[in-house]
Amino acid sequence: MYPRSVLWTVCLFALPSTSSSSVRWEGATPSAPTGAGAIPLVVANGCFWGRQHIYANDLELTVFNRTARQVTAVAGYFGGKQTDRVCYDNPRNQSVYARLNHSEAVRIELLSNIELHLALEAYFNSFVELLPGIYGREDYFDRGKQYRAIIGVPGGARGKYMAVVKDANVHNMTLKDGDNIVQMDTLGKNLVYVVDAEINRFYQAELCLQFHDNQTSTYPKEYHNLKQTLLETGRLRATGCPEPYPCIDSVTDRI
Repeated sequence: MYPRSVLWTVCLFALPSTSSSSVRWEGATPSAPTGAGAIPLVVANGCFWGRQHIYANDLELTVFNRTARQVTAVAGYFGGKQTDRVCYDNPRNQSVYARLNHSEAVRIELLSNIELHLALEAYFNSFVELLPGIYGREDYFDRGKQYRAIIGVPGGARGKYMAVVKDANVHNMTLKDGDNIVQMDTLGKNLVYVVDAEINRFYQAELCLQFHDNQTSTYPKEYHNLKQTLLETGRLRATGCPEPYPCIDSVTDRI
């Protein structure tokens, strides 16, 4: 059992399965799946465990027909204070992402506007209708700014990819420029912040949180093996963060 004082909520509910890469990256040094010129996309909307499965398994491996070594979907933290390190909730209380105003997120690389549109369609289709005309994250019992909805693309809300974001917005949600403002939780507001992925850093999450089972879903061994594959390709590395609470009871899945 975790201390009552810990200000975090483990991802409670499963999510539905449905330019130059100059983004500033804290973690592995990324490369495009098949060459230079990939479009970086960062998405946040609730628990990153289910989100990573959507993008790695359902999109990259299945729709894009990428190999395991071409998978780019990495779980991490995005949208908050830029610092040397960002970590999950841990016993040392070091660099905790929620206190630095970051949201749980996933970063993926796309090779064309078509792939970007498909990735954004998957993102918007993962929202559920909470009230008539009001869409939000499925894991709505996870409360707080650390689960807010964010899209990060090069140029943000004023960049050239905003037209693709708008076109993929199947639920006609409110798209708000999230750069240079204080971002709040988006739950119940039918709202998604759009920010510039080239000036907002994405921080890779700890290794033991990558390609993790969701709280209500058990993924196959082949999916979990993607963590080792991305370590070999250089997309993942040890973060140097203290061991996070969800991994403390694990014997075989250390950072």
